[in-house]
Amino acid sequence: MVKVQHIFALVFFLATLSLHGLLQAQIKVYNQKKSLANRARTDCTDLDIAGINSDGIDGSCYSFVGDFQITQELCSGNILSESICGRCMQLEQTVEQWQPYFVEVCRDQRNNARSGVIGDGIQTYDLNSPDTTQEQRAEYEAAAKRRECHTERREGWKRQATNEHGINWSFPSADEQDQGRRIFNTEEAHISFKDPNSANTVIFGHSSFEPKKMDRAHAVAIQRTGNSPMDIWNATDFYSQSAMNVDRDPTQFCVEHNEALELVGGLTDDQFKALPHYGNHEKYPKCSEISQANNNGGQHDGTYKVEANCIGQPQANVRIVGQLVKDANNGTAHFGPYSHPNHPNVKHGDLEFPVYLFIWQDGSLNLNDAIAAHIAELGANFKKVKNGFNFAMFITVLLMLCCLKAGKSSSSSSSS
Repeated sequence: MVKVQHIFALVFFLATLSLHGLLQAQIKVYNQKKSLANRARTDCTDLDIAGINSDGIDGSCYSFVGDFQITQELCSGNILSESICGRCMQLEQTVEQWQPYFVEVCRDQRNNARSGVIGDGIQTYDLNSPDTTQEQRAEYEAAAKRRECHTERREGWKRQATNEHGINWSFPSADEQDQGRRIFNTEEAHISFKDPNSANTVIFGHSSFEPKKMDRAHAVAIQRTGNSPMDIWNATDFYSQSAMNVDRDPTQFCVEHNEALELVGGLTDDQFKALPHYGNHEKYPKCSEISQANNNGGQHDGTYKVEANCIGQPQANVRIVGQLVKDANNGTAHFGPYSHPNHPNVKHGDLEFPVYLFIWQDGSLNLNDAIAAHIAELGANFKKVKNGFNFAMFITVLLMLCCLKAGKSSSSSSSS
């Protein structure tokens, strides 16, 4: 009879084989990317943006130095359409609502040393939160079986409705996509590299590039240029009492539920200032004051908080290496990740890992130095991936051996 321990041992053995196969695929990806980068030393043409002749672009590998620019502000549009704006690749807007919610509070002296436990072996579980992990849910179920848990009411900012206070979610709209985190993307035509000494530009992206590879190139640009919090409303005369403006954080904007209905659909700056309750502290409380009140008896239930991040921003003097293509319709030059038939994508079962070259380095580096820096980064990143897979395989092998040992012990016990 097959024991349950042997079944689990087989599962962990198959998991180890799967991880090993994925690691081998990642090794192939790394080798292909490294070889493609070395090919770029001879295959890529170094030029100036100002000298690009769109008729001569043949889809080969090119490199140039330029200023990364976003030519038009990206705005959220559905709240303060002239205020929540920035020159960003992505605008991340977060809308939260102050709500009551219920948590399970468990006391367990045996778990006092476990991660996340505070005080005298007390752990809190928000079972309705999407951020609660399966491990935390399993911990709660184990604690609840010992009848060491009770329910407590809390209040705080939530990114989705808990339906505990009877107040609907209608701002910026009733659409679920406006609740919590929402991303606005700038149009491709507004993202480009500009020659520092002329008006010539190259658009960053084109439909001819493989979507997965273009997404990775955009991710590199975002990683290189970073993100920063955006001012939601920064008028110094916002609150009717000047003292209320002291220590106000302009990157946070809070509005009472009924007042928020006035902003639905998006308002211009002038339209916002013309509202009858503009700057009224009861209608527009400070977010920090609400957050400091742990339980306020429903005083701020339904109040909304708006925050935003500008992701992927302009950057001067960038050395990039990739592929230049010409748009067949209008002749404009477009730049993206470079691919070569001798370095195809790596397939592993139903998975396909893209192989491409896209280099983003400091403009002070020449082509060869930029490639060298890129290869060094590839190696460092691959080392992290390899170590992660090796650690995961170590754990699965260890679990497999434990299961086999447990199965052997069980057999010895039953036979005696």
